[in-house]
Order: sequence, then structure tokens, then C-alpha cells
Amino acid sequence: MIFQRKGYQVIENFLELDFVNFIQEYFFVRINAQQSVVDPQAPFSYSFYADPLIETILGKSCEPLSDITGINLAPQYSYVRLYKENDELVIHRDRPSCEISATLALGFSQEGINSIFFSENEDQSNATEIKLNPGDLCLYRGCDLYHWRPPFKNKWYLQAFLHYVDINGPHKDLIYDGRSFLGMQK
Repeated sequence: MIFQRKGYQVIENFLELDFVNFIQEYFFVRINAQQSVVDPQAPFSYSFYADPLIETILGKSCEPLSDITGINLAPQYSYVRLYKENDELVIHRDRPSCEISATLALGFSQEGINSIFFSENEDQSNATEIKLNPGDLCLYRGCDLYHWRPPFKNKWYLQAFLHYVDINGPHKDLIYDGRSFLGMQK
């Protein structure tokens, strides 16, 4: 299995493009309605924790993503971010509730795709660059792999993070990110 060997795997066309376009419009409506939050990890971006639409995708994706990873996954939480020109995601590894994560591309401006990078090393050596088209998803071991996005050169990039834990693993008690159910804000 690719995921087991590399710690990440790209799934092209995870969501159909018509549905991705709907999600994109939905988040632009939320942004225009000033419903985003500030996140210190990317302070100039628009961010959304546990949006009910994306939380539904998070929950419904457990089975197919479990099949791909070979791990029985439990949903944690989702997070959507719209990066703007010059925004970046600094290099980091995720907290334990993000044992297995996915980044789902939801669209970008015409200037082109913005990459996410993975490395086992904090100095970014031996990095792998991943480019995702709208609807593509990349699963990765968020606690094990350093990941980052350099400053954006295009006008915007919309993506969702989906976070999971191994239901039989050491972080199984973190299901739903400490919430009672999916879609609930902290």
C-alpha cells in the first residue's frame, strides 16, 4: 500500500467537480457574510472550524479512507482555509487528534495550483511536493510528517483539512476532537 510505505497518498477526483464548485461557492458566501475566524497558524487567511457541510464529508469519508489506509479511522474534526496571496502555512506536525489527516483541494484562482510539501525532517530536506486539482485529496500522517505551504503566489486557494485517528490506536479517546458530535463548535 502506498500510504503505509510513504506516509501519504493522493486520491484524484475524491469529490466530483460539480460538488466541489458548490462547496467553493458556499464558502465564498460565508466569507462575504464575515463568518470566518482568525487562526494564528495562518492569521491572514479565512478559516472555518467544524463547518457542518465539511463535517458531513469528514464522517462519510471514514470508510473509503479506512480502506485506503488499512486503518480503521474515526473522525476528529474538519477545518477549511482560504489562503490569499502571500499567506503561508508554516512548517509543523499536527497534534495527536490529527493522527491521519487529509487535505482536500476545493479550488484556486487562475494563476495555478499551490503545493503542499511533506518531509520527515524539520529542516525540510528530502521534501515531497504535492499538487492537487479541485476534488483531489491527499491523505497523510499528520503527526509524523512535517508539512507546510510556502507563501502563495496566486490570489486564492481554498482547501479543507479532514482529521482522523486510528479507532484502535493510542488516540482513540480523542474522537470528535472532544466534542459530543460532528458539526459542533468548541
